[in-house]
Amino acid sequence: MEGLAVSRRLVVDVLSKFSAQGAPHPGNEGVIAELSALLSAQGNPLQLRVICLGQFRISGQSQTALQPKRGRELLQYLALHPSRGISRDRLIELFWPDLDARAAAHRLHLMASGARRFLKEILGGFDAIRCTREGYAWHPGVTVVSDLTQFIDLYRQGTLAAFKQAVTLYSGELFEGEYRDWLQPERVKYSTIHASMLERLANCALAESDHEAALGYGLDLLAMDRAHEGASRLVMRCFGALGQRARAIAEYEGLRRYLKQHLGIEPMVETLRVLQSITHERASGSENAGPLKTR
Repeated sequence: MEGLAVSRRLVVDVLSKFSAQGAPHPGNEGVIAELSALLSAQGNPLQLRVICLGQFRISGQSQTALQPKRGRELLQYLALHPSRGISRDRLIELFWPDLDARAAAHRLHLMASGARRFLKEILGGFDAIRCTREGYAWHPGVTVVSDLTQFIDLYRQGTLAAFKQAVTLYSGELFEGEYRDWLQPERVKYSTIHASMLERLANCALAESDHEAALGYGLDLLAMDRAHEGASRLVMRCFGALGQRARAIAEYEGLRRYLKQHLGIEPMVETLRVLQSITHERASGSENAGPLKTR
């Protein structure tokens, strides 16, 4: 690999790793594949692209997004926390809290093996997960790029322009279609962030009398939470301002049915007043709609 400067520390790191695994000599195929990938990464870092919002997918050098089968939970956890590792004890506590220690340790070993095998297939033989005495972490030679990281970066910027980009990234809830106890708090966290951005965008659009944009954000909120009365009121007001009072009334009736069936309650007085305003007054684009409230 003429012309490519590689530190002694990097070479020693790779060779010692394979020696610890019982490699017969430093010229075996595994060492060569690992070292070649690391050398390539010096000038062009290996990159994993991970889709977390919506269906979980990973792509590597092949550029084809795949859904891993074995080891997917470990890959998902590491994708959520790309800058830090995780101990074996913590993984067992998250994934199999009721399993005895020996059985859980065996399952974790199989999970890690499956995850590493999958990543080797899409990274040309490179082992992207580093196994330490404590647990597992991404190899420093790999850069993990995910839609979730971009989503959070945009949220932290706090501008309307950034929020608009962020909500377009939210193509579904975190790891959509997968149901595990450890995942639920993470899923709630990111869906709440998404809802807060939609609410701010809706309020700003409403303040500028951009009823079509406000309506779109309101409908997105209702798709996430049908019992969100603040979003329902906003949708009703927007329909009214756009001259679609029949749809505004239909929205109220839909909300009323849902609340009655699932929560055993009636809509709030404030929501009823919006309905009465739309029913008895001429819809006006200059109507004082008021800000969207959380509930």
